[in-house]
Amino acid sequence: MADSYSLITNYTWISSKDGYIGNTSSFTLNASTLTLGNHTISVRFKDSSGSWSGWSNFTYKIYKTPTVTSLNISAWMDDQGDRVFFNGTGTDSDGTIVRYRWTSDIDGLLSTQSSFNTTSLSPGNHTIEFYVQDNSTLWSSKSDRWLYINDQPIGTIVSVSPTTVYTNGSFAPDKPEIDSNTIHMWRLDEGSGSSTSDDGSYDWSGNIYNSPSWVTGKSGYALEFDG
Repeated sequence: MADSYSLITNYTWISSKDGYIGNTSSFTLNASTLTLGNHTISVRFKDSSGSWSGWSNFTYKIYKTPTVTSLNISAWMDDQGDRVFFNGTGTDSDGTIVRYRWTSDIDGLLSTQSSFNTTSLSPGNHTIEFYVQDNSTLWSSKSDRWLYINDQPIGTIVSVSPTTVYTNGSFAPDKPEIDSNTIHMWRLDEGSGSSTSDDGSYDWSGNIYNSPSWVTGKSGYALEFDG
């Protein structure tokens, strides 16, 4: 505002809802101090000769921030891989709730739905935060809960001994156990896979060969023993 012939000495700002709100050329108000709804903001000024200007008006709307009304999680502690259920609601006195947001300080964004469930939460202590947004794009303050996901143990086979057993006990693969009940124990040479020997009392030997079909009735390998 300006006056070509004198100085501006005073300002008056008023709101159609809240009345007098200021007396300087510029100032700041916290929106929370103004009544919700549409305001007609008017300003006029006085010059050094005592004359007042006419009113200058503009419209300003104060929206209500939405609020979270409920936040529910099916457990405060669960095991890794178990299904966890989430449900939240919100309200807005001057509009409607149009969006939702669930976040974890470990896993980040979890969902944009009011209700969801998941089995993929990482192990650890989660701070779960829930927000709602209204149709004027305002987000609520956060509502949060704590959730602990127990780490799933991992089993590892370190060793198995012995690797081969018989119904009457175990044996060392490189030297079979022979007792009085053993008639013959045939051991193939694993290097060539074509010969065997008798560890019993008869000193037999044997060889593997590819037999024609007229010998065995079908083609394949046969074991020939000599005593």
